[in-house]
Amino acid sequence: MSDSRRHSGFFPIFIIAVIFLGVGLSILPLTSPDEGRNACAAWGMLSSGHFLTPMYNGKLRLIKPPLLYYSMLPFIKIFGPGALAARLPSFLAALAIGVVIFWYGENRLSKGTGWWAMLIWCTNLHVFIEARSAVPEMTLVLWQFLSFLLLIEGTGLIRPHINKKKTVLAWVSAALAVMAKGPIGFLLPALAAMLCALWLKGRRELIPFIGRAWKNIGPLLFSLIVLPWYSIMFYRYGRFFFQEFFYKNNIARFTGSIAYHPYSFWSVYFPILIIGFWLWHPLWGKTLKGLLNKKSPVVNVLKAMFVWSATIIIFYGMAANKLHHYILASYPGLCLLIGWAAATATEVSLGSKLTLAIQGIVEIGAACFLWRYVPSSLPFSLKPLAVIMTIAGIFTFLALSRACIEKGPLSPWLQIFRAGAFLSVLVVGAYLYSGVYQPQVAGRYLSATPSAFYRHRRSAVVFYAQKTIPTLRNATEVAVVLSKEKILRLWLRSRRSASLLAGLPQSVRHKVLWEGYDIGDRVEVIELRLREN
Repeated sequence: MSDSRRHSGFFPIFIIAVIFLGVGLSILPLTSPDEGRNACAAWGMLSSGHFLTPMYNGKLRLIKPPLLYYSMLPFIKIFGPGALAARLPSFLAALAIGVVIFWYGENRLSKGTGWWAMLIWCTNLHVFIEARSAVPEMTLVLWQFLSFLLLIEGTGLIRPHINKKKTVLAWVSAALAVMAKGPIGFLLPALAAMLCALWLKGRRELIPFIGRAWKNIGPLLFSLIVLPWYSIMFYRYGRFFFQEFFYKNNIARFTGSIAYHPYSFWSVYFPILIIGFWLWHPLWGKTLKGLLNKKSPVVNVLKAMFVWSATIIIFYGMAANKLHHYILASYPGLCLLIGWAAATATEVSLGSKLTLAIQGIVEIGAACFLWRYVPSSLPFSLKPLAVIMTIAGIFTFLALSRACIEKGPLSPWLQIFRAGAFLSVLVVGAYLYSGVYQPQVAGRYLSATPSAFYRHRRSAVVFYAQKTIPTLRNATEVAVVLSKEKILRLWLRSRRSASLLAGLPQSVRHKVLWEGYDIGDRVEVIELRLREN
């Protein structure tokens, strides 16, 4: 790849990244429970003017630091409370990660590596989704990975000279990671960097490395960024803050003393890695060869990226509770490893061709399954998704045909077309689902009068209603509220409506105001009125 492409190639890959990471950002209203809670906390800060203590639905939300909420505030101010404003910080963080990957790959590995690595990042199927989620993971990954890179650069692990400015910036980045999600923002970059020191420099260099990391103004800046908010929370809420934040959200999650998500590695992380890097599995063989090639001039950088990714995967693999987005931080390192393999490959190996053939068969098989499988419980057709999956399979076989006929490296444009097909599945699926999943409509109905959830709550509805909504557990509680308010609107699952009405006095009239769909369940908003005697 020429020097001109090394520099001019950034603009087209940046535009591609904007498209892949940003298209359809607000097609679907807020979905997951965390999206609604995070958006509620940010909107509550802005509407109340209290910017220190996060709140959700009238209660303290102390399980996350406030950086994500703060990053949402200017967008909510500009665009108003909605999915776009809540998700823009994740999109921008994902875009920034791509830029970091591009710069590091081009300057530390080889010409073209950054271009490929950024392409792999923005076409990762898992990143597709997380860049469109109002959660702190993308912000955490940005500052964690940047902290690791600056630390290994500044302390001389990768390059022979020491750069104290980079080491200081590593501390600042770690502080922002801690403000994004907690102590893990500091612990994982530090652990991965120490493992790099052991592998690349040997056991004798570990203590000198730690000394170079600490003997600067960085720890002071870290403290100035992190300690104020944490100290205020400790001062205000004491033991409650420690239990909610440090114990329940960190220690208990890792040890399993509280079972939040007690899944196995093979049921969560393995399939996520398979699906996320689906387009790039043909390059794993070349990637492994690069790591084992001791004569390569960039082998130390490749090893550092491997250590970073392996540290993340193993650490969260050891945790008792597992969620798919925990290992998102491993992706930048994996993208650089695979990107180097793509940039230096001269042809597609036999193993890569077999991988492409298997992928094409799987994609066409998935399309056939979607053509035939149209469950009656779904309020929309799956045929558009089947068409797109068919197109994805066709592009895969085109990539295989080119590799067999021309005997050159993997075509980036065919990979982009394949990724575009999968992005279309996501966007079209979101559009279809948004027609029946409408928490913003339910929120408007609940915002005007006395309202409540019945037995099951949805955080997105709370956000769109822009008010505190209590949860009632049985018909008796509903009757007590009705005796005081005379009118009450409830958000509930449709299958519970009949049993609720049967348990209410005959003097209660009801009317269905809205019906929708909520992640596998039909839901509705009903209005209850107490007849006057």
